[in-house]
Amino acid sequence: MEKLLLFLRQQSKKHQIIITTHSPQVLDMLEEDELDRITICELDQKKGTQFRKLKKAQIVTAKKYMQEIGFLSDYWRHGTLETNN
Repeated sequence: MEKLLLFLRQQSKKHQIIITTHSPQVLDMLEEDELDRITICELDQKKGTQFRKLKKAQIVTAKKYMQEIGFLSDYWRHGTLETNN
């Protein structure tokens, strides 16, 4: 998995790369400076499928969690990453 992510990081400098995953391991391999690349996909019963980037405040909170508490996947499992604040 690490080799794949390294390859994708290198390729993303010249090409657009889209990854979709529910894998906690992929979240844990993200660097703090890559959190702005996360796009949340949610199903809204009235609007259908919705895509949104993390807000700056969400990124700051996620970085703090990663630095002080634990893995990004744990933050995601608690539902905090997807909270639209």
